[in-house]
Amino acid sequence: MRHFLIETGVILDMNEPAEQEALPSKFSKVSRPRRSQWLGAVLVLICIAVSWGDAIDVSSEAYIDSALTQALFAYGGARALNAGISLMQSAEFQQFPANPQIR
Repeated sequence: MRHFLIETGVILDMNEPAEQEALPSKFSKVSRPRRSQWLGAVLVLICIAVSWGDAIDVSSEAYIDSALTQALFAYGGARALNAGISLMQSAEFQQFPANPQIR
């Protein structure tokens, strides 16, 4: 059985004892940070800096206030329409004389 170690490029035969030099430890060398790690760290720092500012808070507060006002008017209109429909359903109209009776 042969195994190929991708990190080192060494082919090892599992039937023979391996030498210590053929299997380097991952922790023996300190790896340098990659470009993506630096980019991630910078993005995290930018997010923290933006979160401390008031720009997002002010715009989100204005959006929530306008959405709440719009929802309040829609709810009030629906309740008024429901009240009008209920009133019309409970009214009885007679053909003669022309005065409606409400129960």
